[in-house]
Amino acid sequence: MTKAKASSEKPVISAVLAPPRWMTRTEKADFRRLIQARNDVGKPVLTTELDLLSDYVAGRSRLALLRRMAKAAAQKCHDPFDTHGLNPFGNEPAQRHALLLMRQCEAAAASSRRLARDLKLFGTE
Repeated sequence: MTKAKASSEKPVISAVLAPPRWMTRTEKADFRRLIQARNDVGKPVLTTELDLLSDYVAGRSRLALLRRMAKAAAQKCHDPFDTHGLNPFGNEPAQRHALLLMRQCEAAAASSRRLARDLKLFGTE
């Protein structure tokens, strides 16, 4: 009886999935691109994977922002008044901020990789 019930319920596939309203325009484009890529491979996105895909796209967007912020913070680490390179430590508060952003980048990248693996976006079967 459970087999018949399971086979009669067909999950909605990615042809009808729309990006969530809270996403930015760029994130929505990435969302649609990923759905199309999964369709092209023959593994459409199921409605049960919608939250995972949304989290993945938002995480990648956050990672891009964090990388830009970390790059700007790393550039501020150098002491502008030290023209002779006498202070090897530079601006310590700026260095702490840059390190914090770099750790957040690493955490966001690790989370993104886990979500991509869960969504089977790369890797082996």
